[in-house]
Amino acid sequence: MPDDIYLTEFYIMPIEGLATLRKELTGLVDEDVAGGVLFRYGYRSGYEIMKKLDLDADMANLSEMFEEIWHEIGLGRAYLLSKDGRMSVVFEESLEAKANGNKTVPSCDFTRGYLAGIISRILGKKYYATEEKCISMRNDVCLFRLSSVN
Repeated sequence: MPDDIYLTEFYIMPIEGLATLRKELTGLVDEDVAGGVLFRYGYRSGYEIMKKLDLDADMANLSEMFEEIWHEIGLGRAYLLSKDGRMSVVFEESLEAKANGNKTVPSCDFTRGYLAGIISRILGKKYYATEEKCISMRNDVCLFRLSSVN
């Protein structure tokens, strides 16, 4: 293979692939364990893509940068809110929630992990994301809270 051919080190996954992965996992382990695996997979994915992009941000430009990055990722329309050091992300649409169908608990575990991974890499500090509202629960939006992990 010629040296001048650049091979990217990421791929696009159809949302059906994510839905199938959740279904396969829940066939093997309980829902909480499956959600944990999807969170960790999402976290690693978000963290590593940001590592490849090598972008720096601070709280002043984080919201704008996040929205541009998230738009390119394609998991749904989202915006980041930051006030007094507290961050949350609101999704007006979520492909993961749509793929998961109707649920009784928040179910966007991959997205939750991806968010935490992106923010952790950008800010250089580990963050965790908690989903408080979910479109799959018939809420109007998915709402995630981001908190730093000490």
